[in-house]
Amino acid sequence: MILEELLQKYGVDRNTLTAAESEVLDKWAKMLAIKQLTLSDIENHVNAMIESLERELTGHENPPVTFANLVFRGRRERHLKARLQNYIMLRDFVTSPERARQYIEKQLSSFTAT
Repeated sequence: MILEELLQKYGVDRNTLTAAESEVLDKWAKMLAIKQLTLSDIENHVNAMIESLERELTGHENPPVTFANLVFRGRRERHLKARLQNYIMLRDFVTSPERARQYIEKQLSSFTAT
């Protein structure tokens, strides 16, 4: 399987993934079996992950209040912010050709309008 080869290539152990990450991985595996991923599929997924992290960071999806969660709240928030930053950078990377095209079109249209 392509996905398993990629996980092995990059040293990612399926057992170390969180439930959400495993779910995403399973969804990607199904998509790979059915069709090839498109840039739009990746962009939509990254946007969904960003929205999910934003909800977690703003307190809409907090874990239950336990002693361990209170002690490690700062660490958890740092990890969430780091994941959010990674997803934002990935989204910027995926959408940069489209944004570059829009910028060029805008510049050309302003040039022809004068």
